Amino acid sequence: MENSDTRLAVVVYGKDKCQQCRATCRKLEDKGIRYECVSLEKHPAAAEFVAKMGHQMAPVVFVPFDYGDMGGRHWSGFRPDLLDQLE
Repeated sequence: MENSDTRLAVVVYGKDKCQQCRATCRKLEDKGIRYECVSLEKHPAAAEFVAKMGHQMAPVVFVPFDYGDMGGRHWSGFRPDLLDQLE
């Protein structure tokens, strides 16, 4: 059966050797949430973007606006409490 979920993917801005980044991606995988990882080390524009949002630690999770009540939210760090709110 095809996945009919047309929502955009959650974006995880992280660092390559970051344990919290890996834990965040694992949690999203376990929940079956579509996500995209963007390396802050390889993409300076992404690092500038998250800094402008006020974040100083990785990972930074950005939830697209089409995710209902969670849409448009962003946070930094491994936050299983917030990840559990995603469907």
